[in-house]
Amino acid sequence: MGAEWSFSDEAARFWLKTQDFEAVLSYMISADNVFLALNESNADLGFLALQNAAGGIVSETVQALAKNQSEIVEYVPYQIDQCLLAKKKNIAAKAVCSHPHALAQCSIILNTEFSDTPLITAGDTALAAQQLAKGIISPETYVIASEAAANHYGLVILKKSIQNLAKNKTDFIVVRSTEKR
Repeated sequence: MGAEWSFSDEAARFWLKTQDFEAVLSYMISADNVFLALNESNADLGFLALQNAAGGIVSETVQALAKNQSEIVEYVPYQIDQCLLAKKKNIAAKAVCSHPHALAQCSIILNTEFSDTPLITAGDTALAAQQLAKGIISPETYVIASEAAANHYGLVILKKSIQNLAKNKTDFIVVRSTEKR
């Protein structure tokens, strides 16, 4: 789940370093797409965000788990450090865009420094960064995403670690389909 340069991508790469096999990552974006790939034998394992200390349960994952026969292979806790990104320095924000869980994880800064600024939800933090970089969303929009996404897309990091909790852990799970094929 998640796009390239997302926190899911970072966490999956972190987990893969601890394994004794190599893998090719495919970016499915949604939990339903992960299970579709698993059930159609297009993937052996899926990697999904389950819950975050500040953002709570990832309901999309829980719903997909309930609809599909699978087993959880491993839990992978991973530190999430949200960054406030912009197209350029010295641009006033007319909106802030990110995934709903990232917005929830950063509610304190959003409520104090951006209380009058509209929030725009995106399907993925890294996709929001990509859209800002490509001019799909206004250059006067700030994005909340990872440092890796900022570096990859050439965005300016205005602030690092803007999440509410210093220990902002997300529990990811590695799943395998148990559907009969």
